[in-house]
Amino acid sequence: MHNYFILTDEELFDLIKQDQQLAFYELYNRYKKPMVGLALKKLDDDDAVEDIVHDLFIKLRTNRENIQINQQFKSYIYRALRNKILDYFAHQLHERNYLDSLRHFGETFVDSADFHIRKKQFLVELDKLMDKYPPQDKQIGIH
Repeated sequence: MHNYFILTDEELFDLIKQDQQLAFYELYNRYKKPMVGLALKKLDDDDAVEDIVHDLFIKLRTNRENIQINQQFKSYIYRALRNKILDYFAHQLHERNYLDSLRHFGETFVDSADFHIRKKQFLVELDKLMDKYPPQDKQIGIH
């Protein structure tokens, strides 16, 4: 059995690659609080920060066999956090732009569609009204 708290991050990650769950927990416990603290400086959303950090560690665990770290683990994990935060901002911007485009589309579409529907209804009602009155051949004159 390993004494995980004395191992380096890189040694822990090597053990994680061998599917040693306790090594994962040790690495998670080392980095979770500092990463959450750093992310909170960039984001105002506590829930989003927690999700970002958890997602980062889930992906680390899930993809452990395919991840090649050619630098210090600390550099790798903080760069990954930065990228996750940038992805979050990009997603928020995309979502905001999408909602704005829907709002704009809704405003222009509703106004235009409403006008055309009212115009059509008016013409239909006008035709009905005109059908009630027979055409007059004679002009009405004033005596």
